[in-house]
Amino acid sequence: MLRPSDHSPTAPSSGSVFDGLRAAAADVAADWKIELVALGKSLWARYARDRRASLTLGIGEARVSITTDAAEAPIATIALPSGPSDAEFIAELKRVCGLIEAALDVTLTLPESSVLRASVSMPKTSKRTLAQALRYELAHLCPLPVDALYFDFAASPARGSQKQQDVEVRIVKRADVDAAVSACRHAGLAVASLRFAGDARPADWRSFPVGKLALIRSLWRRFSVPLLACLAVVCGLVFLAGAYERRVAAGEILANEVAAAEQRAAQVQQLRLEAQALTAEGILLEQKKQAPMLAAVLAELSRTLPDDTWITQLSVDGSKVRLEGSSKAAANLIGILDRSDMFANAQFAAPLTQDARSNVERFDLVAEIRARRP
Repeated sequence: MLRPSDHSPTAPSSGSVFDGLRAAAADVAADWKIELVALGKSLWARYARDRRASLTLGIGEARVSITTDAAEAPIATIALPSGPSDAEFIAELKRVCGLIEAALDVTLTLPESSVLRASVSMPKTSKRTLAQALRYELAHLCPLPVDALYFDFAASPARGSQKQQDVEVRIVKRADVDAAVSACRHAGLAVASLRFAGDARPADWRSFPVGKLALIRSLWRRFSVPLLACLAVVCGLVFLAGAYERRVAAGEILANEVAAAEQRAAQVQQLRLEAQALTAEGILLEQKKQAPMLAAVLAELSRTLPDDTWITQLSVDGSKVRLEGSSKAAANLIGILDRSDMFANAQFAAPLTQDARSNVERFDLVAEIRARRP
């Protein structure tokens, strides 16, 4: 017969599982924080170093000043070139830039005197359409032909329901800009940005001869560190989110396994109780099946014992019966019971005693009850 174990399997509680997951996530977040802080310090130092190495060539009335973002005063000044291929100017510019050890992508600043500014009122339209329309307006704004000019503009937003907008136009002679840009190129420099003295807004790189690759490189040097830092933060957040999702999924799996284990343990416990109940019921039924009824024992004793025998106490314990009483011939009771179909192995549990007044013998007798015949 199957006997289940008294000890049912135990499983970890779901609370302890989630506490462990939270602790692991906190450890991962702490490690990432340390790494990100160290990376941020390193990238910031590089970012600051790259910004200090950015050169600006300021064209004045008679000389070209060379400065960096870290210096308030010009580092060096060079006389204006006599032409785009002035060898002396180019050699001096190369020498100064070599001493500074700066990047070859520079910002070129034109003097305020070289810029013609105008304000016109134009219909509210797209920037591309404005640029095409302004080319026709340049004939009224500047005496030089359009092909000899560079220009850009900034349109102010229209107010309310007005259909007109103010457009600020900056016009520069093409020859002045081309000469400065050509001299820089002969010196091995690339113009990454073009500005005007006293104006915070840089020249439109789509309208002026600005090196596209140089512009991209300068923008990358300026914003690469913050961009990479943000990217690192995003990657870290994605990693943490992925780790959290994986741990949550693992936690759900563990929780499901714990619930299933608890359910199986409850089923095992229920089966164990049912098996115990069935075992006890089987034992009881077996005992009831093998033990004769008390009425049958009394009936057999009444039939078997002689009339001069009296029973004062009778007890049945399983397959044994115990008789206490008196008889005029108690010694004969052993043989009488052994000859019975119900009793066997009768014997006295205590010596016989004689009662002188009633002339009877007191006995204490034990006998086995035979199993019932089918």
